[in-house]
Amino acid sequence: MDSARLLEAYCSYLRQENVKGLCLATMSGRTGRFFARQGFQLLFTGKRTYLRHVLHKDVPIYIYGKKMEA
Repeated sequence: MDSARLLEAYCSYLRQENVKGLCLATMSGRTGRFFARQGFQLLFTGKRTYLRHVLHKDVPIYIYGKKMEA
């Protein structure tokens, strides 16, 4: 099963369980673009510093959300 179908199956399950919405976070711009293609809206973008001691730089964070409509 590809990623888009897996995500849609999860969203379908959430709708059946009457979950009203879903938020996802990623540190990858590429993954963020995937979420956007699946109907998620970008809610927040920022930087995280907790990996700075390993990567020697801040990492971006993107938070996406989607309303689960029946």
